[in-house]
Amino acid sequence: MERISGQWVDIDPRGWDNQFDVIVDVGLGSANRDRQLGMYQAVIGQQAQMVGAGLVPPQAAVLLARKMAGAAGLEDPEQYFPDPPPPQPPQPDPQIQAEQAKAQVQLQIERERMQMQTQVDVARQQAEAEQQQMKAQAQMELERFKAELQAQLERERMAMQQQTQLMLERTVPANGVLERTGITMTATHTLMAYASGTGISVVVHGIEEDA
Repeated sequence: MERISGQWVDIDPRGWDNQFDVIVDVGLGSANRDRQLGMYQAVIGQQAQMVGAGLVPPQAAVLLARKMAGAAGLEDPEQYFPDPPPPQPPQPDPQIQAEQAKAQVQLQIERERMQMQTQVDVARQQAEAEQQQMKAQAQMELERFKAELQAQLERERMAMQQQTQLMLERTVPANGVLERTGITMTATHTLMAYASGTGISVVVHGIEEDA
């Protein structure tokens, strides 16, 4: 029988085309139904023990309960026995959790130590670079001071030479004879001038007196 538009109609499945994907559910008498329900209850009792021991997955128990509900004449047994929730992941071992936490703490400490060491190295390199820069600047200042001092000494030496030459030119007459305290010196004799802090000293070598 098939219910069509709310009315039960007798249908002979033998006349159907074999290409249809249908399942014929032949009605059973009340005696057979009670027997089937009793068999389901017995299986459910055994299955419950196995589910509790973890030998049978919960999905198998749900399927058996749906079969029993269908045998009892309940429509849509999925509404009464929905799919079980997904299994919960196993709880980790507390000892393993403690070891993992300890490893994470040690890793964090090592990471912070490396960061501090990096900062110290960077600060040391900066200090060394600044020290080298200051040393180079000081060396440049020293070289500049030495060059200026050398130039100043050279200018003073040239000025003394010019002053000595001028004094000698003023001291020796045009005739080449230098008279001093009754001593006659010829210009052929050697004249040496020395510059000192108090003035110019002239020394004459090879003096000849006239008879």
